[in-house]
Amino acid sequence: MHLTGKEPYSYRIGNIKAFLSYLTFCDFLTKEKEYEKVHNSIIEKVGYSMTKFRTAELIMYSSGAKENTKL
Repeated sequence: MHLTGKEPYSYRIGNIKAFLSYLTFCDFLTKEKEYEKVHNSIIEKVGYSMTKFRTAELIMYSSGAKENTKL
């Protein structure tokens, strides 16, 4: 829902093209020079190392959880 703004129904979740677009987006995002600072900040806050893709997913998941509590 975070990237598309749509509910995550099974036909959307199982969409290979959407998943490949998601991977392309994460690849682009995590290669940005500025992302290194964000990545390191997340690692510092959680207290353990993780990949840049994982920190991006954690940010999206956390943002989605915050949006759902507003409902």
